[in-house]
Amino acid sequence: MRVRDLMSSKLIVLNAADFLSEAALTFFENNIDGAPVVDDEGVLIGLLTKTHLIKSIAQHNDVSEQRVRDVMTADVVSLKDTMLVKELEQSNLMFKYGRFPVINSRNQPIGFLTRTDLVKYLSDRSVSMAEEFEAVIHSVSN
Repeated sequence: MRVRDLMSSKLIVLNAADFLSEAALTFFENNIDGAPVVDDEGVLIGLLTKTHLIKSIAQHNDVSEQRVRDVMTADVVSLKDTMLVKELEQSNLMFKYGRFPVINSRNQPIGFLTRTDLVKYLSDRSVSMAEEFEAVIHSVSN
């Protein structure tokens, strides 16, 4: 199974030049906790989360004048849409980060994969494997 098969394709992106107040409104209206940040060509350049917004407010910054690019995380771990989930499991990345922007071959975000998505997939897979093992055990006497 590939990352693109598990990702959520409901994706909302922010532009680096957007004001934080616009980003906050986008988060609120869409009930999301974070969004990939893109440049003018749609290439992934960062990630903005509610934590970034809260930190900016706590520092008494004017979110109506501060830009997304000023507070976003630029060093983002993204996943290629063609990556196998098995590779993700083996790299242990899924235990280090809570969300991953999924990008295409042009480094443009096309979806989002969360730790919850991965846990659900692994849980479903383990139940399926347990059922297979149980079938094998019951057929041993045959």
